Amino acid sequence: MRISDRLFQLMMIAYPSRFRSEYGSLMMRQFRDTRGGDIRFWMWIAHDTAVSGTRERLAEWRGHMSKIALIAALILVLPFGFVLVNVLQYEIGIPLPWNPYDSVYAQVRGTSWRFLFDAVILFSPVAALLMVLFTQVRFSGGQDKAVFARVEILRASTLAYLVVGTSLALLSAMGLYLVFENLPCLLGQQVLC
Repeated sequence: MRISDRLFQLMMIAYPSRFRSEYGSLMMRQFRDTRGGDIRFWMWIAHDTAVSGTRERLAEWRGHMSKIALIAALILVLPFGFVLVNVLQYEIGIPLPWNPYDSVYAQVRGTSWRFLFDAVILFSPVAALLMVLFTQVRFSGGQDKAVFARVEILRASTLAYLVVGTSLALLSAMGLYLVFENLPCLLGQQVLC
């Protein structure tokens, strides 16, 4: 086997294993038929392998979208529970016999642990939203000179739509809570904020 064949086989690692098992022999045959020795040929092969390999890996990852949406939904359990329990107890006035977040905050002694817990609550909706959106949006370069880039939004599962809606609702609820909690400071009616 020639060195160029081995190099091309090594470059085919960019593709998922399922894709390699299905199309690997055809790609190798095509490579042998069009093999060139100059640097432009190898630059074209490297560029094409990187672009199409990334595209195939993302397509395989999108195939696992229901798993990703399920993980994103599980990430939302903590901040959703935090917002729901605190709105019910403190904003609506429903007496709850036990607020799990009050007990967690009472047990967390160190400031760094408290900041970590707050960060998980605040950034979980953002992380879940980005996980789902990243798998549902496809960016590609334009095929001709008239189109610079193309953005395509793929069809999603019901769970993905639920995750996006819940994430946006949580982020807006937390934002409104922060605004109304600090409204006297924002309006200049309170000196110590």
